[in-house]
Amino acid sequence: MTQTRSGPTSWGLVALSAAALAVLVLSGFLGGMLAYRYGVRVAGEATQVEGFR
Repeated sequence: MTQTRSGPTSWGLVALSAAALAVLVLSGFLGGMLAYRYGVRVAGEATQVEGFR
């Protein structure tokens, strides 16, 4: 793959990448809070099997 355009990256694209990274970090942080602080986890296999019967 070759790059056809050369020159500096626009600030809009840099800001978009930074915003996407911030959303990714925030979702990881919130997922960690749910799992470790509040104990929200996937149900055990026995409990899941009961739901399908």
